[in-house]
Amino acid sequence: MVQEKDPAAAGGQRARPAKRGRLVLAGIAAVAAVAVGWSVLGKAPASLPPAPKVRAVAVSVAPARQQDFPLTAHSIGRVTAIASVSLKARVSGLLQETLFREGQMVSAGEVLFRLDRAPYEIALRQAEAALERDQAQLASVRADVGRYGSLSQKGYASTQQLEQTTAQARALAATVAADQAAVDLARLNLSYTEVRAPISGKTGAVRVHPGNLVNDSAALVDLATLSPIRIAFTLPQQDIPLVQTAMAGGAVQAVINDRIAATVDFVAPQVDAATGTVELRATTANQDLRLVPGEFVQVAVRLGSLPQAMIVPQEAINAGQHGAYLYVINGQQTAEMRRIKVLRQDGTQVAVAAADGDSGPALAAGDRVVTDGQLGLAPGLPVTVVSPPPAAPADGTEKK
Repeated sequence: MVQEKDPAAAGGQRARPAKRGRLVLAGIAAVAAVAVGWSVLGKAPASLPPAPKVRAVAVSVAPARQQDFPLTAHSIGRVTAIASVSLKARVSGLLQETLFREGQMVSAGEVLFRLDRAPYEIALRQAEAALERDQAQLASVRADVGRYGSLSQKGYASTQQLEQTTAQARALAATVAADQAAVDLARLNLSYTEVRAPISGKTGAVRVHPGNLVNDSAALVDLATLSPIRIAFTLPQQDIPLVQTAMAGGAVQAVINDRIAATVDFVAPQVDAATGTVELRATTANQDLRLVPGEFVQVAVRLGSLPQAMIVPQEAINAGQHGAYLYVINGQQTAEMRRIKVLRQDGTQVAVAAADGDSGPALAAGDRVVTDGQLGLAPGLPVTVVSPPPAAPADGTEKK
């Protein structure tokens, strides 16, 4: 006899394995929930590595200094001769002789050229002959005036004859005066056959050589005074009050090409409306003839000084949206940004002051300002101070 199994019992045996599977799934879900919670709360497990440290920025520094800062205005000038002449003959004639070498220094009054004298000597003799003839006639007529005057008083000559003779004497006197002027002119023209230097200076290239016929429109040679010599340059109109103040206190000195001293002796009375500049001129002895007319030179004009100014190298200055600034390295070896105002600069050094309205600490003497490495800096970043690279030799060769 076959016994039937209890269905309920069979169902209970199948229910136990299904229950265990549900417990495993619940545990997995709990672990996932914990992991999500860690990520939401921003908490990392203790086994994750720590965040990396901020790297220090390598910079070069220089100390800020407090001292008198020279006020120097820089410009490009052009050398000009104080006097220059394009020498011409004052009479026409055949050029016979040149009495100097091209490029020679000559003195005022020195004979440089000679023209043919013969035509002007003949003209002078003719004028002198005419003068002697008319002087003789004048002497004769004046004697007649004396005789007619005596005869007229005695009644032997008419008054009309006396008046006619007197008028003739006056006419001849005027003729003699004209003759004398003609003699003087002929003598002057004869002297012009010697062409002399009107100024002392250096001669240029000879343009007309002996054997050529010259006239008063032909330039023979150029002549320029080189000692002393003048340098013309311009300065911005905002520098003119400094120039005027300096000139009121004495001579204003300029330095040409960093080595030649000159004295400013002219300031134009008006500003050029197109450029906003004012023309100035300085004069130097130029005894060695180093400066040549037409040459462009560097001009530095000394206009006094700023007393006890704060000075930093030019490389320390940076330009930002709110004006100029620089970085200072503090005692914690981090960077501090200081806003500054540029007072004056000379190309290598800058006189600065705290920016208007800046509430931060003022720059002090001895503060270390960053001169290289600013591109990688920001306020509060740590820094490592390194020595600046050695300067390259002046001749461009590599230093070993």
